[in-house]
Amino acid sequence: MISGFDAGVARDLARFTSREREGRRIALFDADGTLWRGDVGEAFFKHQLERGTIRHAPKKDAWNTYLKESVDGNSAQAYGWLAQWNAGVEEVDLMRWCDEFFRDQWTKFVFEPMREFTHGLLNAGFEVWVVTGSPRWIVQAGVKGFGIPSDRVLGSSVLVEKGVLTDKIENEVPYRAGKARLVEKIVAGPPLMVAGNTYWDKEMMLMASELALAICSEDKGEPNHESEQRLQRLAETNKWLTQRF
Repeated sequence: MISGFDAGVARDLARFTSREREGRRIALFDADGTLWRGDVGEAFFKHQLERGTIRHAPKKDAWNTYLKESVDGNSAQAYGWLAQWNAGVEEVDLMRWCDEFFRDQWTKFVFEPMREFTHGLLNAGFEVWVVTGSPRWIVQAGVKGFGIPSDRVLGSSVLVEKGVLTDKIENEVPYRAGKARLVEKIVAGPPLMVAGNTYWDKEMMLMASELALAICSEDKGEPNHESEQRLQRLAETNKWLTQRF
């Protein structure tokens, strides 16, 4: 069994992973707060602002512009901005920056039991997908250590033309019900299990046919604490697995 999980959770995950099945075996994961602590998309955005590598963010007070929209306005639009504001950047440069940032600043926040779990699923023949509101490039950098292929990351994204990012949103921004819709459109198969950490993962987690896992890690006063607690209460009602890191 995987160390780092509560004993009962570890037992149930091991049984789920080893069970024989026919057909596609699909597992879905949120990223921020589920595979690692904190929001890597927002952290990388701050990093870009400090380094001046994000070209089309507002010239004045870009962070608060984003934060106000994400909290009090259209959250999906705000998450899309973090991709759109990179318009004009060479994709190879963005990928390199993301790899460097995650390696140097975010590896320490990875939930090791979740990393081990995804490797176990992959070894058992599962398709493992990540569905996140964060820009796909930074999440693709993060999930390399989880063994998850980059083409199985569905995140906020823009079209890339001749190797350069545009400001044209690609697909729907994966947020709340948009996550479930994107799964239906692109994954195109029912997930056996889903893991998430906030109430905004609810619609995607309700798609799970066998197992749902609700993660929490934030303390009172942290940005997603209340949303995580709402999901924990829903998990109790629906008899989902719960795990605190």
